[in-house]
Amino acid sequence: MTKPYAGVGLVEFDVERFRAELKAMTDAELIECGKSLAFICSKPVVHPPGVILSWPIQLDKARAEWRRRRSDSRNAQPKR
Repeated sequence: MTKPYAGVGLVEFDVERFRAELKAMTDAELIECGKSLAFICSKPVVHPPGVILSWPIQLDKARAEWRRRRSDSRNAQPKR
């Protein structure tokens, strides 16, 4: 009999590393990442008790990066 979650590798999610990856993405890559995460987060997932899934956290960070980029471009002073 196989153990539940036997093929799943549970690793600690590094938020700062993920933020750095998001910042390095182009706008198109960030949009694609956000769409993928939104799709994953829309599905019910069964996971071991006590395990916090990182996908909702990743989606939140991707959305925050998108808002940061949009606010930076709106707050930029026009060059004269």
